[in-house]
Amino acid sequence: MTKRPRKRRKAPSEPTITTAQAIDNLEEFLGGETILVYIQDLTIGPWDVMPIFSLLSEIGKVEKLNLILQSPGGYADDAYKIANLIHEFCEYLTVIIPLRAKSAATILSLAGDQILMSALSELGPCDPMIRVDASIVTPTSLPIKPPAEEETEEGDRERKKRQINALTLRDFLEAAGILQTDAQGQVRGYDCEKLLPFCEKGVLNPWLLGDFERSFKQSYQFTKNLLTRYMFKSVPDALDKASEIARKLTEGYYYHDYPISRREAQELGLTVNDMESDLQNQIGELMAAYDIMKQEQRLRTIIETSRSYRIFKWPD
Repeated sequence: MTKRPRKRRKAPSEPTITTAQAIDNLEEFLGGETILVYIQDLTIGPWDVMPIFSLLSEIGKVEKLNLILQSPGGYADDAYKIANLIHEFCEYLTVIIPLRAKSAATILSLAGDQILMSALSELGPCDPMIRVDASIVTPTSLPIKPPAEEETEEGDRERKKRQINALTLRDFLEAAGILQTDAQGQVRGYDCEKLLPFCEKGVLNPWLLGDFERSFKQSYQFTKNLLTRYMFKSVPDALDKASEIARKLTEGYYYHDYPISRREAQELGLTVNDMESDLQNQIGELMAAYDIMKQEQRLRTIIETSRSYRIFKWPD
């Protein structure tokens, strides 16, 4: 059988229009409503706060703002800060998800009065990640040793850290009989007698349990506050509804990268509306231009309006 010859990949070509022109077209399509693009391919963090603030300051306060959001996630507290910051400059916020807004980006999207998603769009759980000693999560058949340490450039000794999903730690604590929960899965307390041997062997640091508890409370508080303050601000039972959804997003999924589709987000109770095909085509044209820019210029962050932009490149 003769195999079909593979086609050579074409080199990136110039976009038919600039991103600024695409944003102008979008704003015209939306009846003059302002567009803010926030694409973060690395990590949402404090480094994004001032660039977003400076661009919003140039625009000034507007009645309606459309945030085009694309990000794998990042620091929840900075996403929460950016969410509240954006609302200082608009009365009504629509969050548009072209492809994905996961983890901390999901928290940011909950600041929207509405979220627009297509069949390709996805949100993600808001379960927290915590930093733990590497020796806890590195499998070994050797005897348990004191927590791993490494020399820093300054000569100080610093513990090696790794990120794990807080739910992973919770599953271990439950399996070991340390964590006690009620019928609804809420934490009631810890069995100190079962906990002590793990602490004595250096497997668990008791301070880690404090981080574990606070990480869940923090994510839950961020999601609940944003939903209550913005998306459900006109709903009579806003607090109850926001609390239920916040609990599901922070503790209701077994996998941190679980893809929450448009339909599932609607079933959760979020104000998620379908992205119309005409708008989806406009967004697609804009994202195609950004894809070429990112590939050719090694961009990791793009924050842009029709008036100005901020870009940050991947480190060499």
